[in-house]
Amino acid sequence: MRSTGLLAFLWVAGPFFLTMVSGAIVWLIAERVRRSWLFVIIWSLAVMLSIVSGIVLQKVFWEMPSPVLSGPVEVIFEPGSTPHQIAGTLEDEQIIISARSLVMAARLTFTDHAIQAGRFHFPGGQNNIDVLRTLTNGSTANEFVTIPEGLRAHEIAGIVSREAEVDSAAFMALVSDSTFISQIVPPDEQGYLPENLAGYLLPETYNIYYQMPAEVVVRLMVGQFLALWDAELAGNASDTGLTRHEVITFASIIEREAASADERPLISAVFHNRLDRGMRLESCATVLYALGRYKRRLYEKDLAVDSPYNTYLIRGLPPGPIASAGAASLRAAVNPADSDFLYFVARGDGTHTFSRTYAEHLRAKRGQGSGILVGGRSVREGGETTSEPPPDPGESR
Repeated sequence: MRSTGLLAFLWVAGPFFLTMVSGAIVWLIAERVRRSWLFVIIWSLAVMLSIVSGIVLQKVFWEMPSPVLSGPVEVIFEPGSTPHQIAGTLEDEQIIISARSLVMAARLTFTDHAIQAGRFHFPGGQNNIDVLRTLTNGSTANEFVTIPEGLRAHEIAGIVSREAEVDSAAFMALVSDSTFISQIVPPDEQGYLPENLAGYLLPETYNIYYQMPAEVVVRLMVGQFLALWDAELAGNASDTGLTRHEVITFASIIEREAASADERPLISAVFHNRLDRGMRLESCATVLYALGRYKRRLYEKDLAVDSPYNTYLIRGLPPGPIASAGAASLRAAVNPADSDFLYFVARGDGTHTFSRTYAEHLRAKRGQGSGILVGGRSVREGGETTSEPPPDPGESR
């Protein structure tokens, strides 16, 4: 709070200046009182008292601790901690000289009720005003939490829980809470409201403070997506004939299929071209989602998995997103490359060979062995993994 320092200055200097000004006024307008020794004594005592109180308050606000810290100190204050408890901890850690003086400084500057819980980093050599600014503005308590592209909601919940101790159970409950969703997500142009927030949690780096309420975190992520949608994507989506939910679903498949940023518009073009021709998307990423595990190679039994997300069986887009797509994949979904490619095949390093005809596609697959080699992000995520992550609430399989 910028006013904290000003309030401290007024407490220190204010009494002295008020004493001087009031005494001067009385001196000028009261001839008899001006000659009174009693007035001189009282005024002198008032001036001395003001100076002494100013010196004391100056120590309360600005006294610097001894340079005992060898480096920055991290301190965690749990929600519900009182100013006395917080000040006591800071005194024990030798960040401040006196807990009592910090509490007094907080009360005098009206910041005692604005102190936040969280994780704070103190570099040492701070006076009480500096410490109060840290405790009240929360800037140094924040954690920069990066949400990678291509994750599912339960994986995002795990990251924010691990990095900032956000309640992951509450996070996941909100993801499928229809009442909450209706409060933060407006219906799309066709009046559709998502059943869950899978795909609406925009991957980005967020400033999240320690134990931030899950609702605030979810609102932050969904708000970032909605801002991007309104600013860039809505108009282009209309040109492609896709609704908001279809764009999110489309982009999520691109996100899982593309390991290279340069390939996103090309993969988008392939899928747009196939949809325009009434062809199945035949995306390996959707099969992996339906299977619930990552694999390096898919076989006939995998392609036959019964799921509305298996685009080897269904026509058109699956009913919802298979991951949270980043801004680049969302842009690619509504801005495909100008290309007539209809196929792509994985090279084994995450990238793909693109083809216009089925004959070209078969030639590109030669030498790869049996099954379908998986490309995109799955190559970087452990290959032939058999463990199955828990499904997101509300997601069909």
